[in-house]
Amino acid sequence: MKQITKVFLVLCVCAVSLSCSKDDEEGEGGDGYVCYECTISYDNGTPSITYPVCGEKTYAEILVKSHESQSGNGRIVRCVRKK
Repeated sequence: MKQITKVFLVLCVCAVSLSCSKDDEEGEGGDGYVCYECTISYDNGTPSITYPVCGEKTYAEILVKSHESQSGNGRIVRCVRKK
């Protein structure tokens, strides 16, 4: 009985692991959890600021587009997706 329980637990862990990794793949249409690293650079010599933007894929992409649209007036915002 103990061996059947161990096999069942291992199969459950494998199934959860595979389903989570599938959500993070691009092109699959999943809303997996993603992180971007955004950097604000200034023309006037002020040091750059780096901050993370993390969340569900669609939410994070909307935030990134919003941040990048605020570039201008001596300020450049760039975001790069992190794995």
